[in-house]
Amino acid sequence: MKNAVVTGASRGIGLAVVQALAVDLSTPDGPARLIEYAEAELGGIDLLVNNAGGGGARPAGFLSVTDEDWRRTLDLTLFTTIRATWAALPGLLRARRPTSADPTW
Repeated sequence: MKNAVVTGASRGIGLAVVQALAVDLSTPDGPARLIEYAEAELGGIDLLVNNAGGGGARPAGFLSVTDEDWRRTLDLTLFTTIRATWAALPGLLRARRPTSADPTW
């Protein structure tokens, strides 16, 4: 069995998971808190799927998007991916299984 962390919480199961964990992934410490929780509860993770994102509908078009809108979008899409990867990578590397096709092993 493998354990996974999936980011993305605008609807469906991602929303249910985030509501249960109460982790805001758009904050600087949110992704690390989620990874720490998952590692503690699951005994480690084997897979990280970065799926958080979206900028929301802009009925008034591109020119209506403010600097703050862009900042929120970048925090949610780009920085959440970076922060979650930073937090998960040490454990993912520890859990990595060597294969015969992997020249580093």
